Amino acid sequence: ERLASKKGSSDLRLLDVACGIGLQGQMMRMCGFRGQLFGTDVSPGMIARVQERGCYDQAFVSNANEAAGFGKDHELFDICLCTGAMELLDHKTALASMASVTKEGGELWVSFQHDTDDEDDEACSTR
Repeated sequence: ERLASKKGSSDLRLLDVACGIGLQGQMMRMCGFRGQLFGTDVSPGMIARVQERGCYDQAFVSNANEAAGFGKDHELFDICLCTGAMELLDHKTALASMASVTKEGGELWVSFQHDTDDEDDEACSTR
């Protein structure tokens, strides 16, 4: 719903953090996203696949687990998105990195998965 209200804007800048092979970007383009789409991943191989897919305006290698975040000086983004990868990242560092490149009034769209086989499951359910 949130994307549907914004997808037609060509001025929108979105950063897909830990974009993998670019499936999220491909789906966003298929759903009508017309803004500028940037992808970042720690793996040069993944970024090569993103570039082959051709859905992103720009894709670059960076590590959201590092305090420097996205390395070079990038312009700010309206939306920073991270789906299906937060479990692999240090939450505090990655969220701070994403926030540092998000415009004032921008949005962070992040998904977290809960492992139901986790030993802490019982502790989580009693809180």
